[in-house]
Amino acid sequence: MRREQGMRLAALAIAGTLLTCCSAGTGSGAATSSSPSGGAGSAPTTAPPTYPGVKVPITAVLVQDGGLKLTTQTLGGGCRRLSLQAQESATDVRLTLTVTRPSGICPPYVTLVEVSTTLHAPLGTRQLVDASTGRPITSRSG
Repeated sequence: MRREQGMRLAALAIAGTLLTCCSAGTGSGAATSSSPSGGAGSAPTTAPPTYPGVKVPITAVLVQDGGLKLTTQTLGGGCRRLSLQAQESATDVRLTLTVTRPSGICPPYVTLVEVSTTLHAPLGTRQLVDASTGRPITSRSG
């Protein structure tokens, strides 16, 4: 009897942790919008909230297509959405790698994925900098 109660309590604790970690969004919750027709009987649609983006440090980038395409690798999978953004200047290119995910339960796996961005002008002699850390990024041609 006690063992059964202990197992139930453990299961409830795990379920509570999973619900808290995986389904609770931040902010005021889900966004709601009406259908374009707005007529009677039209139900509002709910977009799932997303967790705020997390900036991931970048240590290395592959430069391709004559210096126009930059690619890095990071852990992805599940519901993760990855974004590589570039801010270009005459002397450097500042890269930001952002990971976001919608709220809810996601498949529990990770894999190494490539994330790319395209520059407006070839990289040339400009320095690559991680915008989130301010550190230089190692590049190699491919």
